[in-house]
Amino acid sequence: MHRLLSLVLCDVAAVGNGGMMHYGYQVLQGYADVACYPQLLANVRMADGSPLPGVQFTARLQVGTMQLGLMGVTADVVYGNNIY
Repeated sequence: MHRLLSLVLCDVAAVGNGGMMHYGYQVLQGYADVACYPQLLANVRMADGSPLPGVQFTARLQVGTMQLGLMGVTADVVYGNNIY
């Protein structure tokens, strides 16, 4: 998916919890390695508060004359169980 989004010049993406839920947060670095855009995830962090490998908390894009601030957020609870 990230290779395709890179081909169509995606500017930024918010990380969902599907890959992390099935394969662990370690897959995020692999996603970032093939993406040519930042992947955002602000509400799931390492124990020391740092971002998970391969993601950043926020990004800022220039859109015409405006600057747009973005923050990635994903659900931290699936089927009533905390998965992180």
